[in-house]
Amino acid sequence: PNQYTKYYSEEYMANPDIAFHNMKTTRAAHSLYFQMLAEIGLLGFLGFMSIIGYTLFQLNRSRKWWKGRDQELTNFATGCMLAIIAYLSTSIFLSFAYQRYCWMIIAIGGATVQLLNMHREEVENEELQKARRGENPGMPVEPEMVGQR
Repeated sequence: PNQYTKYYSEEYMANPDIAFHNMKTTRAAHSLYFQMLAEIGLLGFLGFMSIIGYTLFQLNRSRKWWKGRDQELTNFATGCMLAIIAYLSTSIFLSFAYQRYCWMIIAIGGATVQLLNMHREEVENEELQKARRGENPGMPVEPEMVGQR
């Protein structure tokens, strides 16, 4: 017990490659959030988080619409949401050195939203056509009902 301070700390602190007080380089914050706040400020951080928040909001909205209609598309939207949440969770302990993965996941999430919305419009148009032909009497016939989200 208590051998580190006596024998090793003085020896290591004397070595300029190891000693903290002799470091000439900057160190990473090891937290995406603190590093971003330091580098781009509060306004930039809020902008970054709003991009992520909007993507998550749109994914959740698409997921809710497809739930009960197509389980595979529901799972795809859920998977994209969980990927973003997993990245944000690990970012508590990682620096922004892995930013390419962040932007890749956000881009995949945004593309997923776009594709699900395009497919949603196709499904809504098909349902509208069926309602007009009388094949699906529970569906509204008014064209303004199509595309509402």
